[in-house]
Parts: sequence; C-alpha cells; structure tokens
Amino acid sequence: MARLLRKGKGQMSSAERDQPEPKVTLWLDPLCPFSWNTARWLRAVAEKAGLAVDWRLMNLAVLNEGRELPQAQQARMRDSQQIGRLMTAIAREQGTAGWVAVYFAFGERYFDRSEALDANLVARPSTSWYGSSIRLGKTRWAKREAARFCGSANAHFSGLS
Repeated sequence: MARLLRKGKGQMSSAERDQPEPKVTLWLDPLCPFSWNTARWLRAVAEKAGLAVDWRLMNLAVLNEGRELPQAQQARMRDSQQIGRLMTAIAREQGTAGWVAVYFAFGERYFDRSEALDANLVARPSTSWYGSSIRLGKTRWAKREAARFCGSANAHFSGLS
C-alpha cells in the first residue's frame, strides 16, 4: 500500500508488487513520554501510508533492573510497572486491539491533559503473570535487537523499500 502511494499501480515493477507489505513493530512502555510521542506519530503515519503496526508492550522497569536510579526515576519505574500490569491484563482479556485502544485513551488523559494516575485503577491487576509475560517478551526481543542499549520506544521496520 505504501508503495502505491509513491507510485501508481501501473508504474510498479513485478518485483515491487511481489514484496511484502510494509510493517512496523513498535515496542513501547505505556508510561514513557517518548513512547507516547512515537506511538501517536506512528499511528498517524500508518493510517496515511497503509502500514501495518504490530504494537508490543515492554517495560522500562524491567530494562532498568539492577541499575541505580535517582528516587524520582525509581518512583516512575514503579508507576510504569503498575500501568504495565494493567495493559497486560487488558491485552490478555481483549487482545492487542483492546490494550492499544486503552493505551491511546490513557495517553490522551495522562500525557495530553496531565491527569494524575488513579492509584486504585493501576493497583488492581497485581497478578504474578505480568512480570513473566513482559520479561519473556522483552527477553526474546532483547536478544534479537540488542535492547540493552536502548530505551523506549523501539521500532523495527520491515518490508520498506
């Protein structure tokens, strides 16, 4: 689809038509402002360019385990874990589309309107599978993408020419 936006269908070679459609995998921490800005930008670009987006959860608290962080950043990592638990619970119950919809609704309130986190809301999903779920996904990704040198958001582009 993105290639069709750049060239008319009749102008594409057979090799171009046979290439897989472009796809972007975005790993994001729901409480990271860089993730929020990247996700909003990517959603807008994807809609216009016909890119498929594979939305993935990650957690900066897991990425930063074992590091000495200032008190303010430690508090942010705890908040990130709580929001991550909530998004993971939603993903398990409603799939990717469910947590992505909630993420954008949350982001508009938290980042755009500067609303405070509701402690009752983020404390509810305190199940133990959250940590292993995020850890497993992040570990697989980290081995493939060398994430120990990265933060959030991380994007992988495929099928783009």
